[in-house]
Amino acid sequence: MAVGGWWWVRNLAVHGTLQPSAVGVGDPPAGFDPPLGPWLAEAATRLPTSFWGSFGWRQAQLPAPAIVAATAVLLVGLVAAFAWRARAGGRAVDAVDATDAAGGPTGPPPGGVAGGRVDAALALVPTVAVAGIVLVGAWRYHVTTGLTAALQGRYLLGGLVGLAAVAAVGWQTISGASRWLPVAALAGAVALHALAGWTLLERFYGPPGEAAATERLAALAAWAPVATPALAAIAVAVVVAVAVSARCLVAATSPARQRR
Repeated sequence: MAVGGWWWVRNLAVHGTLQPSAVGVGDPPAGFDPPLGPWLAEAATRLPTSFWGSFGWRQAQLPAPAIVAATAVLLVGLVAAFAWRARAGGRAVDAVDATDAAGGPTGPPPGGVAGGRVDAALALVPTVAVAGIVLVGAWRYHVTTGLTAALQGRYLLGGLVGLAAVAAVGWQTISGASRWLPVAALAGAVALHALAGWTLLERFYGPPGEAAATERLAALAAWAPVATPALAAIAVAVVVAVAVSARCLVAATSPARQRR
């Protein structure tokens, strides 16, 4: 934010808005008076969709059930981190404080107990701030042009680390600090990437209509910037990396490791 934020200051000074857009510049239809409700409903659909996976010029998107499920997992974790009441040391505490007091699945953090709700809220500041800029800018653009644009969930990826950390705190509390939670998170990430890969194959590679996976993979290899052996090596490296990561997570959260 300290580095990239100056670009927004320039936008405000030069264009009079934090997030200008050059798409479809023009006047709205005569008498255009857009209601806020339908536009917010559209934003509530577009932002999560493009946050999790919308490829090309919105030509290929992850299936709606996957987007709903991923969004629900994230939101439940965020809510639980702030609202869940747990017991720690004989007193009622908030989820964030309870997780900090427990020190996570691998023991207390160096230097003692970390912060609580304030730290979690600060971790979400980049996401909330950017979301506000996106929504305000997109609404102003809609009002002045009659078009709906700039509702890109990818703008929120700058706050992904904070979102993931706070959601992890919530799910750690819900699951009772289950040692399998990191493995489940890795499995979810792998599933989303695999689904995204198939979505791209289905939309952009192979003949139109029904086509076998082998045909689509052959089309991918034909259009790839590297030779087929290099593609195969990359695929093997990805599989090995996932397997090693899973093995390390299981080892790091094993009961024997936690007792050390």
